[in-house]
Amino acid sequence: MGALVVWGFLVIGIIAALSRPWLGIVAYYFFVFLQPKWNWHYSIPKDVAFERYIIIAVLVGGVLRCRQLPPLHPWVRIGLLGLMGWMALAFYGTLGARDPRMSNFVFSAMWKIVLVAGFATVGLAEPHRMITLLRMATVASLYSTYRITKDYLDLGFCRYIQDGWGWGTGSNQASMMFTGLAMISLCLTLFEKTMYWRAITFIAFVFQMHAVMLLDSRSCMLGAVAAVGIIVWMAPKTKLNVSVLLAGFLAGLVLAGPSVVEEFASTFKGGEDLDVSAKSRFDLWGYGLRAFQGSPLIGFGPGMIGYQVADLLPQEADARKHFEIRNPHNTPIEVLGDYGIFGFCAMYGFFGSVMLISFQYLRRNMGCPEERVTLLASFSGLLAVSIASVFSSSLMVEAYYTLAGVGAAAINSVWAMKDDQDPEVIEAELVTQEELMEEWQEEPTPVGV
Repeated sequence: MGALVVWGFLVIGIIAALSRPWLGIVAYYFFVFLQPKWNWHYSIPKDVAFERYIIIAVLVGGVLRCRQLPPLHPWVRIGLLGLMGWMALAFYGTLGARDPRMSNFVFSAMWKIVLVAGFATVGLAEPHRMITLLRMATVASLYSTYRITKDYLDLGFCRYIQDGWGWGTGSNQASMMFTGLAMISLCLTLFEKTMYWRAITFIAFVFQMHAVMLLDSRSCMLGAVAAVGIIVWMAPKTKLNVSVLLAGFLAGLVLAGPSVVEEFASTFKGGEDLDVSAKSRFDLWGYGLRAFQGSPLIGFGPGMIGYQVADLLPQEADARKHFEIRNPHNTPIEVLGDYGIFGFCAMYGFFGSVMLISFQYLRRNMGCPEERVTLLASFSGLLAVSIASVFSSSLMVEAYYTLAGVGAAAINSVWAMKDDQDPEVIEAELVTQEELMEEWQEEPTPVGV
């Protein structure tokens, strides 16, 4: 039955993409976070390319409609050019890579992820489109995290810590994905008008954070704490929101057992109390930085830093037999090693500009309610994943790019409205924190296209 529903969703997604390409982008991310080939692996073949079919439909629909691109914020435009330069550098890196097969595999996955994030930046720059994406991402990940929880309750332990979750996704990457999506769910819970959507997004937040705890990622727990703090600081301080936050806190206490608390507390240990996992990461960071010095400008090519790290490790580590040992487990170092300083600046120029401008707009209370909740979800989610990425690789975590893409779309939307108004009108429209919730409740969410 589930497989039939998934195939039905695919047909709907393709038809929607052909008529309205932005809906195709939403459908693409819905399938990414629903993971149908994993959740229904017993009835859906592994080689069915759901997302590819949808993106082809998006491209065809975009050509048929041929609409003018929306106004882009100058820094977002520069960031998109940077992403294009990063991918060009990555392609060049595959040509002389030490292991062409591995390098081409990494590049083939990366350019598709970056391409769709660029589509989201341009195609979702309207308030109702952003909210639609955030809601559909929440619903899809709600089912995925429900399945993880159900599996845990059936078996009595979480098998995905060692085996990974999703095709080609390790436990750390799955944790980062759910951490970023949990920030979307929490922001929607605090800003939604209807109790129906509040209930769905709050339940999704609980399941997502429970999945992060089950997957046992300390770095994601640390990132989530920082991001939730930002959301609490910036969200409207209404009685209902305070109640929601208290309910979320109590749910966290109930779900977080002694093992989770002990695992999280070990993050702050040092010296002799530092566990083997943390010690090995610190060692790998040092080897990664040393390897980076061998090609500091353009790097060694996609996925190649691990080979350079393995060459520097002591022979007794037997690094060539275990790929995970060779990975530096630090995204900034991985980017430096694979793409050099040029690639590092191009990639983080985009993510950094989205975070910085989102924070500035939030502090000035600019934009309509839908734009503000999107900016807050993007900033807090990117912050959480960025913190987690210091301890593991986030380059293949699609939620990271989703958050950046939809955040950039919100920036473009606010910028387009700001560009059409004079400064006096903009200043008059700035609202206080106490007015934010009232405005969200009074203004209906736009429906349509």
